Amino acid sequence: MAPVGGRLASIEALAGWCADNGAHVFHETTARGLIQDDAGAVVGIRCTGPGHASLNLRAASVVLACGGFEGNPEMLTHYLGPRARYMRPVVLVFNYGILVNKQGQRFVDEAPATVDATYEAITRVILDEPEGIAYCILDSKLDDVPNWQRSVRSDQPPVEAGSLPELAGKLGLDAQALSETVAAYNVVLP
Repeated sequence: MAPVGGRLASIEALAGWCADNGAHVFHETTARGLIQDDAGAVVGIRCTGPGHASLNLRAASVVLACGGFEGNPEMLTHYLGPRARYMRPVVLVFNYGILVNKQGQRFVDEAPATVDATYEAITRVILDEPEGIAYCILDSKLDDVPNWQRSVRSDQPPVEAGSLPELAGKLGLDAQALSETVAAYNVVLP
Protein backbone atom coordinates (compact mmCIF):
# COMPACT_ATOMS: atom_id res chain seq x y z
CA MET A 1 0.00 0.00 0.00
CA ALA A 2 2.91 2.36 0.68
CA PRO A 3 6.71 2.15 0.66
CA VAL A 4 8.15 0.87 3.92
CA GLY A 5 10.34 3.65 5.26
CA GLY A 6 8.28 6.52 3.86
CA ARG A 7 9.78 9.35 1.83
CA LEU A 8 13.40 8.43 2.52
CA ALA A 9 12.81 4.88 1.26
CA SER A 10 11.13 6.29 -1.85
CA ILE A 11 14.00 8.67 -2.53
CA GLU A 12 16.61 5.96 -1.99
CA ALA A 13 14.79 3.57 -4.33
CA LEU A 14 14.39 6.23 -7.02
CA ALA A 15 17.99 7.43 -6.64
CA GLY A 16 19.21 3.85 -7.11
CA TRP A 17 17.13 3.42 -10.23
CA CYS A 18 18.33 6.78 -11.57
CA ALA A 19 21.98 5.88 -11.02
CA ASP A 20 21.51 2.51 -12.74
CA ASN A 21 19.82 4.13 -15.74
CA GLY A 22 22.09 7.10 -16.40
CA ALA A 23 19.97 9.83 -14.87
CA HIS A 24 21.53 12.82 -13.13
CA VAL A 25 20.37 14.02 -9.71
CA PHE A 26 20.78 17.69 -8.80
CA HIS A 27 20.83 18.30 -5.05
CA GLU A 28 20.10 21.68 -3.47
CA THR A 29 18.52 22.78 -6.75
CA THR A 30 15.18 24.51 -7.10
CA ALA A 31 13.10 24.61 -10.28
CA ARG A 32 12.12 28.21 -11.04
CA GLY A 33 10.35 27.94 -14.38
CA LEU A 34 9.75 25.98 -17.55
CA ILE A 35 11.74 26.42 -20.75
CA GLN A 36 9.52 26.36 -23.82
CA ASP A 37 10.32 26.23 -27.51
CA ASP A 38 8.78 28.57 -30.10
CA ALA A 39 5.70 26.34 -30.38
CA GLY A 40 5.15 26.40 -26.60
CA ALA A 41 6.30 22.84 -25.94
CA VAL A 42 8.16 22.33 -22.65
CA VAL A 43 11.79 21.44 -23.39
CA GLY A 44 13.44 21.96 -20.02
CA ILE A 45 13.46 23.81 -16.72
CA ARG A 46 15.18 26.91 -15.34
CA CYS A 47 16.77 26.23 -11.96
CA THR A 48 18.78 27.80 -9.21
CA GLY A 49 21.50 25.54 -7.85
CA PRO A 50 24.05 25.66 -5.04
CA GLY A 51 25.52 29.12 -4.53
CA HIS A 52 22.52 30.63 -6.36
CA ALA A 53 23.93 29.47 -9.69
CA SER A 54 21.47 29.64 -12.60
CA LEU A 55 20.98 26.40 -14.50
CA ASN A 56 19.01 25.68 -17.64
CA LEU A 57 18.34 21.95 -17.89
CA ARG A 58 17.02 20.73 -21.23
CA ALA A 59 15.25 17.41 -21.65
CA ALA A 60 13.15 15.50 -24.17
CA SER A 61 10.48 15.14 -21.48
CA VAL A 62 9.72 17.06 -18.29
CA VAL A 63 7.59 15.56 -15.53
CA LEU A 64 6.27 17.87 -12.83
CA ALA A 65 6.17 15.77 -9.68
CA CYS A 66 5.49 18.45 -7.12
CA GLY A 67 5.21 17.49 -3.50
CA GLY A 68 2.33 18.60 -1.36
CA PHE A 69 2.38 21.33 1.24
CA GLU A 70 1.25 19.11 4.09
CA GLY A 71 4.48 19.75 6.01
CA ASN A 72 4.02 23.52 5.98
CA PRO A 73 1.51 24.71 8.64
CA GLU A 74 1.35 28.22 7.15
CA MET A 75 0.38 26.90 3.70
CA LEU A 76 -2.07 24.40 5.22
CA THR A 77 -3.82 27.23 7.04
CA HIS A 78 -3.76 29.46 3.96
CA TYR A 79 -5.21 26.86 1.58
CA LEU A 80 -7.37 24.74 3.90
CA GLY A 81 -8.35 27.25 6.55
CA PRO A 82 -7.59 27.71 10.24
CA ARG A 83 -8.87 24.24 11.15
CA ALA A 84 -6.02 22.69 9.15
CA ARG A 85 -3.98 22.67 12.36
CA TYR A 86 -6.17 19.76 13.45
CA MET A 87 -5.07 17.53 10.57
CA ARG A 88 -3.66 14.29 11.92
CA PRO A 89 -1.34 11.55 10.54
CA VAL A 90 -2.61 9.55 7.59
CA VAL A 91 -4.66 6.42 8.36
CA LEU A 92 -5.72 5.00 5.00
CA VAL A 93 -7.59 1.97 6.35
CA PHE A 94 -10.72 3.89 7.35
CA ASN A 95 -12.71 2.15 4.61
CA TYR A 96 -12.32 -1.17 6.44
CA GLY A 97 -14.16 0.12 9.51
CA ILE A 98 -16.17 3.11 10.61
CA LEU A 99 -15.26 6.68 11.47
CA VAL A 100 -16.81 8.17 14.59
CA ASN A 101 -16.55 11.66 16.02
CA LYS A 102 -15.97 12.72 19.63
CA GLN A 103 -19.63 11.96 20.38
CA GLY A 104 -19.12 8.35 19.25
CA GLN A 105 -21.34 8.91 16.20
CA ARG A 106 -20.70 7.85 12.63
CA PHE A 107 -20.81 10.91 10.36
CA VAL A 108 -19.70 9.81 6.88
CA ASP A 109 -19.82 6.90 4.42
CA GLU A 110 -16.28 5.59 4.73
CA ALA A 111 -16.21 3.74 1.42
CA PRO A 112 -18.15 5.54 -1.32
CA ALA A 113 -15.25 4.70 -3.67
CA THR A 114 -11.62 3.63 -3.42
CA VAL A 115 -9.47 5.20 -0.71
CA ASP A 116 -7.29 7.08 -3.20
CA ALA A 117 -10.43 8.67 -4.65
CA THR A 118 -12.01 9.62 -1.31
CA TYR A 119 -9.39 10.26 1.37
CA GLU A 120 -9.09 13.99 0.65
CA ALA A 121 -12.85 14.59 0.68
CA ILE A 122 -13.25 12.55 3.86
CA THR A 123 -10.39 14.47 5.48
CA ARG A 124 -12.29 17.70 4.82
CA VAL A 125 -15.44 16.18 6.39
CA ILE A 126 -13.40 15.19 9.45
CA LEU A 127 -12.16 18.78 9.76
CA ASP A 128 -15.80 19.86 10.18
CA GLU A 129 -16.31 17.53 13.13
CA PRO A 130 -15.73 18.77 16.71
CA GLU A 131 -12.03 19.62 17.10
CA GLY A 132 -11.43 18.10 13.66
CA ILE A 133 -11.12 14.66 15.25
CA ALA A 134 -12.35 11.25 14.12
CA TYR A 135 -11.60 7.79 15.40
CA CYS A 136 -11.29 4.89 13.00
CA ILE A 137 -12.96 1.87 14.62
CA LEU A 138 -11.69 -1.42 13.21
CA ASP A 139 -12.04 -5.03 14.20
CA SER A 140 -9.59 -7.93 13.91
CA LYS A 141 -10.73 -8.65 10.34
CA LEU A 142 -8.33 -5.89 9.30
CA ASP A 143 -5.55 -8.44 9.75
CA ASP A 144 -6.94 -10.25 6.69
CA VAL A 145 -5.85 -7.27 4.53
CA PRO A 146 -2.27 -7.85 3.33
CA ASN A 147 0.19 -5.13 4.36
CA TRP A 148 -2.46 -2.89 5.96
CA GLN A 149 0.19 -1.55 8.33
CA ARG A 150 1.88 0.24 5.42
CA SER A 151 -1.16 2.46 4.98
CA VAL A 152 -1.03 3.82 8.52
CA ARG A 153 1.44 6.68 8.86
CA SER A 154 1.15 7.73 12.44
CA ASP A 155 3.52 8.05 15.35
CA GLN A 156 0.67 7.00 17.64
CA PRO A 157 0.07 3.33 18.40
CA PRO A 158 -3.45 1.96 17.92
CA VAL A 159 -5.74 1.93 20.94
CA GLU A 160 -6.86 -1.65 21.50
CA ALA A 161 -9.62 -3.00 23.70
CA GLY A 162 -11.51 -6.24 24.27
CA SER A 163 -14.95 -4.60 24.09
CA LEU A 164 -16.63 -1.46 22.82
CA PRO A 165 -17.25 -0.07 26.33
CA GLU A 166 -13.58 -0.58 27.15
CA LEU A 167 -12.56 1.12 23.88
CA ALA A 168 -14.92 4.02 24.56
CA GLY A 169 -13.34 4.47 27.98
CA LYS A 170 -9.83 4.53 26.54
CA LEU A 171 -10.85 7.08 23.88
CA GLY A 172 -12.96 9.23 26.21
CA LEU A 173 -16.15 8.52 24.27
CA ASP A 174 -19.64 7.84 25.59
CA ALA A 175 -19.83 4.02 25.76
CA GLN A 176 -23.54 3.82 25.02
CA ALA A 177 -23.30 6.15 22.02
CA LEU A 178 -20.38 4.17 20.56
CA SER A 179 -22.12 0.85 21.13
CA GLU A 180 -25.32 2.12 19.49
CA THR A 181 -23.35 3.49 16.54
CA VAL A 182 -21.56 0.20 15.94
CA ALA A 183 -24.77 -1.80 16.41
CA ALA A 184 -26.57 0.39 13.84
CA TYR A 185 -23.68 -0.04 11.41
CA ASN A 186 -23.71 -3.81 11.84
CA VAL A 187 -27.44 -4.19 11.14
CA VAL A 188 -27.89 -6.39 8.11
CA LEU A 189 -30.65 -5.13 5.86
CA PRO A 190 -33.09 -7.77 4.51
